[in-house]
Amino acid sequence: MTLDGPIWLNPGFMFMALSGDNDSTKEHQLFVGSLVPGRTYEVLLDAELDVGVVTEVTFRWNNHIFNPMKPRYGVSKMELQRGKDNMIVSFCGTENVKENAVQRVLPCQA
Repeated sequence: MTLDGPIWLNPGFMFMALSGDNDSTKEHQLFVGSLVPGRTYEVLLDAELDVGVVTEVTFRWNNHIFNPMKPRYGVSKMELQRGKDNMIVSFCGTENVKENAVQRVLPCQA
């Protein structure tokens, strides 16, 4: 996952949930630390259920400490690789969101 946002780093948390053609996962915490725009974050997520083919990813972030600058962050690009068959699906974000708002990230258009 590649993070987009303001040029400064910000201590915070990132969360993600998967939705597919069968079901949806709960929200999982992906990262705690400095949110650095342009950085690529790699995470192994062991989902609690098989969602089928992933059709949407939801992303949310929040500050670790109060930030009066009110930054906005979002996913610019994400690649998911399913463990059972190594299928890779690419997702592209189109917006950055304020703290605790949910960003819907959809498959990239070919």
